[in-house]
Amino acid sequence: MDAAQWFPHRISVSERERKAALLRDQREQVFACLENGADAAALSARCVAEHLQQSYVDSLEQASLLVPDDLCVMQRNGDVYELVAASLCSPSYWSLKEKIGQPLWAIHATVDGLNEVIGAHMQRFFERLPPQRIFERRNWSMHADADRFHPRVEPEPSLPAEAQVLRSERQTLRKLRDDVVLFTIDVRFAAVADLADHLDAAAQMRESMRGWSAEEREDFGGARYDTLLEYLATLLEA
Repeated sequence: MDAAQWFPHRISVSERERKAALLRDQREQVFACLENGADAAALSARCVAEHLQQSYVDSLEQASLLVPDDLCVMQRNGDVYELVAASLCSPSYWSLKEKIGQPLWAIHATVDGLNEVIGAHMQRFFERLPPQRIFERRNWSMHADADRFHPRVEPEPSLPAEAQVLRSERQTLRKLRDDVVLFTIDVRFAAVADLADHLDAAAQMRESMRGWSAEEREDFGGARYDTLLEYLATLLEA
């Protein structure tokens, strides 16, 4: 991606206040920096600050209050990259306290079958990242609400699909140094009901979902999967 688009959005006043409150009141859940990750965290903060032309920033926490994105610092230890520092104020069903210090494969271990499919690919991707080039990917899931802070898996809601929201994470990866990769996560929401105005997207979503493995369906949520697929059918077959 074009470097100018690394952080296309500045943080809103309300989001900055939300992050600051979490960093103050639930700090252990949203911020961590291992001793061996302090240098990598400082490097990441400087790179974000330089990109945003903010000279006063000297910590990962300060950098995280400039952008809506979460900032996760991965550092190579031997043959693997480990999560050594992070400001994570918008988690989707994962806990920073449980993941800090863990290698790539352990961070994704809760998703059955994921490591077998893409684990080796992710490791090679991190190893081969060209310095300072920025790469982007997106994912999506479905939630009952647009709350950004969901560190724990919740019971599947009984709400109809059209009353729920789609949550999408725009993720970027940038190798700042041979042994340091900064991983950013920016969360966006849209109402599932909005798919009624985007039938091409609804058709692509249904086609994709039909090809998911049993493990992928279970990770998404079996009831969520069924309700969303049924809703897409009502839109496309009406």
